[in-house]
Amino acid sequence: MAGLIGLLAVPSNSAAQHMDLELWRLGNPRPIELSDGTSVSPYLEADDRFRLLMVDLGLAMHPTPTHPANTLGRAGTAFEFSLRLPQIHPGATVQPGDRVEEGDCPPGNPQCRIWVIRGTAEGYAPQRPPPSRLIVPTIQLRKGLPASFELNSKIHYLTGSSMVGLSGGLRWALNEGFDFLPDLSVGGQGTRLVGTKGFGLTTFSADVLLGKWFPIAGSATFGPYLGWQRVWVHAVSSVIDFNPGHEAADNPTGDDSIFDTVNAVDNGYDRVVFGLRVKSYVAQFLLEGSYQPDFLGLDPAFNIIFMVGVDF
Repeated sequence: MAGLIGLLAVPSNSAAQHMDLELWRLGNPRPIELSDGTSVSPYLEADDRFRLLMVDLGLAMHPTPTHPANTLGRAGTAFEFSLRLPQIHPGATVQPGDRVEEGDCPPGNPQCRIWVIRGTAEGYAPQRPPPSRLIVPTIQLRKGLPASFELNSKIHYLTGSSMVGLSGGLRWALNEGFDFLPDLSVGGQGTRLVGTKGFGLTTFSADVLLGKWFPIAGSATFGPYLGWQRVWVHAVSSVIDFNPGHEAADNPTGDDSIFDTVNAVDNGYDRVVFGLRVKSYVAQFLLEGSYQPDFLGLDPAFNIIFMVGVDF
């Protein structure tokens, strides 16, 4: 029931939650015109912070396959609840001078962190550090189709935020159900993050899974599986006020701008997926992990998923 409880906890109004992002804390990446008419660019590394944040969040929120290599069959349906615990990099920073020129950390972000969640108090610079693992309850529906195809859809909520992921995917089993051969399937899915403020985030993936089912005392089966998944991250910035609450009367939009687009073609990342599913009659249980090698200078990440469900 963890997934259902988490989804019921999604805020019904627009009030910001403690895990919502405040992108103005990354710094304005565009030139700022001073009162004497000169133009300066103090936060050249702000676009790098935005890219790292979007990739870290995108990889954390994009789901792994969470099912073995075989499909449900043309008449099969599965309804599942899962709790995902993806690892992020809350201490990651992009310091001044890391890219081109020297500069300062932006207001409201004195350590130049990439994870810019809501501050400890309105108008103050210190930030509440995010956890090293996110809590993402998920509801998943899978439907078998003819010719060893399978559709899946997911709704997953980032606990403590206003952000919800909507995912859909397709799987095709090239080989399944043979006694002496492992199951083999290929699949893909896409995820769109909604409830965001100041950005749009979309992720896509392709994967290959290899697995095998084994009987347990005639009343249950267990199926280990191993796979590879490649995830592409695409993010766009909307117009952001980089000095909220302090608008100049003669030029109220003078401190507004956007970050560079994070293009999917330049942001594809691989990870290894491994798991074990146990099935007894209609009930099934799954434990899955995934290993994300180091990317863009960030340390490797290890994600964990617990799932229960029924199929019929």
